[in-house]
Amino acid sequence: MKSKILIVDDEKIVRETLKEAFMEQGYDVREASSGKEGVKEFNRFEPDLVILDLVLGDSDGIEILKEMKNSDSEVHVIIITAYGDIEEAVEAGKFGASDFVKKPYELEEMLSRVRSTLDTRSLKRRLHYMEGKEKREFEEGKIMGESPQIREVLETAKKISQTELPSTVLITGESGTGKQMLARALHYGSSRSTQPFIECNCSAIPETLIESELFGCEKGAYTDAKERRAGLVELADRGTLFLDEIGDMALPLQAKMLKFIEEKKFRRLGSTKLIEVDTRFIVATNKDLRQLIEEEKFRADLYYRLNVVSLALPPLRERENDLLLLAEHFLKRYNKVFGKDFQGISESVKEVFLEYSWPGNIRELKNFMERVVLLEKGPEITIEHLPQEMIGGVLVGNILDKSEPKRQIYSLEELEAVYVQRVLQFCQSNKTKAAKLLGIDRHTLDKKLKKH
Repeated sequence: MKSKILIVDDEKIVRETLKEAFMEQGYDVREASSGKEGVKEFNRFEPDLVILDLVLGDSDGIEILKEMKNSDSEVHVIIITAYGDIEEAVEAGKFGASDFVKKPYELEEMLSRVRSTLDTRSLKRRLHYMEGKEKREFEEGKIMGESPQIREVLETAKKISQTELPSTVLITGESGTGKQMLARALHYGSSRSTQPFIECNCSAIPETLIESELFGCEKGAYTDAKERRAGLVELADRGTLFLDEIGDMALPLQAKMLKFIEEKKFRRLGSTKLIEVDTRFIVATNKDLRQLIEEEKFRADLYYRLNVVSLALPPLRERENDLLLLAEHFLKRYNKVFGKDFQGISESVKEVFLEYSWPGNIRELKNFMERVVLLEKGPEITIEHLPQEMIGGVLVGNILDKSEPKRQIYSLEELEAVYVQRVLQFCQSNKTKAAKLLGIDRHTLDKKLKKH
């Protein structure tokens, strides 16, 4: 869909020049030669951006600006102003002008301002969409559990959400335990819930780019900085900034983050202007930050500044009461998503679930349930649906647990013999199923059974 631009200027040559240039860039363009005509065209055309001359023959540009912003508070307006009208341009900014360009101007400069303004509008629209999408996803998949460990975490999170303090929260836990979901719960349960929730994964952005990603940049701040760009901390103003995998942040940036968190002020790269924001910081890590401090990979002062309140999410293997509850929850969700009708989970699969270590935690369980419901047929989830590594991990663990307690080392033949036998038992002596789970053919299974 083309972005729509309305040009309001009483000079014909200005209108025609800008219209031709904008149309060459693929924009849908209309023009008006007076303030009165401009307002009429504005209401008919509903533009994304208005180029508005501050001095019009029949109207005051400021009044036209007010009228347009009253009709559509989201519209962007770039003011054209002659040299000497800076005070009026500043006044226009108070009434919602996005930018102003002084006469005489270069056409390329105007095109650059237009692109930057429309990019900002597009970004805000995407942010609004993503915020709504994230909130819906949060409501659908919010943290569940009845185990004492998770109830304690949720109670503490509720207390934190009900106050503006502390301004920083540290979430720890293994990969896949739900740190991101807990961060969203803190945000959407707080008074900031209608404001942006902005996320930055510190391990996913190259070290050379993360500073500009966080703090933004001015045009020309570095080689590829072709436009002024707001950073994530600026976009998170009045909302929440979630820094995931904070343990992977480089030491030089850690120092800048400490200063920013303490002062709530920052400078874009290439700028001397201080920008102040009101942001709550939630950070998360699956690493031991104290150990990183000892290894001189994480600043102690930043750790203590972040660790005002900490929430530790337990691994799934320590939440046996919640494991099957979560599995049933994901089964219902993906039945609905994929139009399937799985009725439940077999008892043998439940046994494996409770024995398995779940190194990927809730994320691993969620991904497994999604894959099975998408690819397999019901009426229930059975042993045949389980991946070999899951069954193998459980059965080998059982072999070692139930063997003679004084023995520390077992021969490969001993382990293989018991492992094959356990898989056969799991499959209720169905050799075809057992061979499939073992990743061998029926003939090889028969040979192993005779051997052992």
